[in-house]
Amino acid sequence: MAKNPDDYLHIDEIQTILYQSLHPDLWMGVREIYDLVEARAELTDADWKPAADGSSDPRWRRNVRNFLQARKETGTLEWDGAGRYRLGPTSDADHDGSGSTPNGSPGTPPELPQPAGSARRYWWVSHNQTHREELGGGFIWSPKTNANGVRNRFYDNMAEVAPGDIVFSFHGSHIQQIGVATSHAKTSPKPDFGSAGGNWAKEGWFVDVEFSPVLSPFRPKEHMAVIGPLLPPKYSPLRPSGDGLQSVYLAELSEDLAVVLASLAGATYPDPATASEPEPPDETVAAEEAELANIQGRTDIGDVVREQLVKARRGQGIFRTNVRMNEPCCRITRIDDPAHLRASHIKPWKDCSDEEKLDGRNGLLLAPHVDHLFDRGWISFSDTGDILVAGGLDTQVLDAWGVAATLNVGAFTPQQCVFLEHHRQHVFRG
Repeated sequence: MAKNPDDYLHIDEIQTILYQSLHPDLWMGVREIYDLVEARAELTDADWKPAADGSSDPRWRRNVRNFLQARKETGTLEWDGAGRYRLGPTSDADHDGSGSTPNGSPGTPPELPQPAGSARRYWWVSHNQTHREELGGGFIWSPKTNANGVRNRFYDNMAEVAPGDIVFSFHGSHIQQIGVATSHAKTSPKPDFGSAGGNWAKEGWFVDVEFSPVLSPFRPKEHMAVIGPLLPPKYSPLRPSGDGLQSVYLAELSEDLAVVLASLAGATYPDPATASEPEPPDETVAAEEAELANIQGRTDIGDVVREQLVKARRGQGIFRTNVRMNEPCCRITRIDDPAHLRASHIKPWKDCSDEEKLDGRNGLLLAPHVDHLFDRGWISFSDTGDILVAGGLDTQVLDAWGVAATLNVGAFTPQQCVFLEHHRQHVFRG
């Protein structure tokens, strides 16, 4: 049956044509692939309209390019680096070169493999109100229910995110960042969003996500011809017009839609193995959790002290105030805006007495990258302020972050030196 003139070449049609023709032993250039698709596809007037990416190519060729790029990344297609493709080894079992899949149904494309070792899922986060905090802090956060206590599918989705999942960031009517989840959801207090989310619960879902800017930010509304048919029929992040929905926070996407979004953005999926810093050793986490549980169950301290001891673990509360009274800025970067600094314990919170947990002399105000190096023991300080660098730290990290290995940050007070001695002995990697 003839197509409607307003219809256009879909991803499944491209896939069917190429899987009937490509072979693991046959390399085919992009120009040959174009000729093949043009000969076998039923192209319509809509297909021949200019692509929305500003190129002179028609829309159908842009869709073919998107498909090739995406399948190259999953390993379904191999690329020789010079513009030629062939069927990848991951699809050998699904393709016999006859144009039929193993079950004998002609033209049915084989099932695409998931990324190696995982069942990756794809998500769209709409966070106009909180994108600055979430992108900068490397996380997404939502309440667990609506303000009236009713469950919300877009909040429930948070609990389904897994490490390695891909998250597209939508704010300002554009897809502007792409991220990879590095943790499962966990219960967390609401971060400091300023005036945003005043009616949200104080506790919700928190997922670590490392975001990176895309090469070509774009407005989905301008690409609805290709995006619209791939939107989920229920719980879609967009209206049919392409406008965002205010009620949406986290929506799940199909792999095909994720492919299109990544292609429009000129982005590749981040590598989950290198996207974030290593988690603390299990024994460190276990010790902190045990100490936290101990504090929560204690009867010898009042509620206010208990709350401050817990907040001190996160570098918040009265501990942060006390640190600021002793340290006016980050000693390495000299940044003095507290909004961009973390209050970091010198002697780890888990090893401290109650008094030490809140003692401002047991803390430093550090820029986030410096906090990472200090907290994980990659750097420390002598009592006179010389920076000490662990032998296992790649000096390229210091160079990239502008940290001089010969820096002197100024002498510490006698009280601080007591805590620094502990850090050098028990945290610093030497």
